[in-house]
Amino acid sequence: MKKFAADNLLFLRDHYPEIYKIVRNKFYNRERVRIVQARNNQANLIIRNHDGTEQYLYSRYNPGQEAEKWLQSINDKLEGKDNVLLYGFGLGYHVQAILTNYPEKKLFIYEPNLEVILAAIECCDLRQVLGSKQIKIFAIGDDPIIQRGMIIHTLKSISGSIEQAVIPTYKKMNPERVKEF
Repeated sequence: MKKFAADNLLFLRDHYPEIYKIVRNKFYNRERVRIVQARNNQANLIIRNHDGTEQYLYSRYNPGQEAEKWLQSINDKLEGKDNVLLYGFGLGYHVQAILTNYPEKKLFIYEPNLEVILAAIECCDLRQVLGSKQIKIFAIGDDPIIQRGMIIHTLKSISGSIEQAVIPTYKKMNPERVKEF
């Protein structure tokens, strides 16, 4: 599973140096986040919530297809918008769906869970997704300073209209954090 870690870390060092500084030499808690395979062999995560319950980040069958269906469900919200503020990166499936279906939109991505990013670095090749010129800001971590800084930089960077989108599992896991964001 660690086959992507070295390539992803080198990519982050070169293209996202501030994120690289945050993630280098860090490891996710394998009791809280577990990498598993969906039935179609795409990577997936099981996340243990603070109350001890476990939740899959994506469909157990086809995470990529789930991301495409999600995108179709918010298509009306995104139509006519120039920018998308995405809450949650996960393993990048939702980001890839947006990039593929909306090549003209600019993305501003916030991933609140450092452990999810650390697992993603290990189990998925993130270089193509994160290498997209459509991604204007990518921020990680649950620190309120990071959140505020990301929002401020996003507002300074956008031209045109913006729409917020949230990875569905994040709404279920932390509705209050999503609302605060």
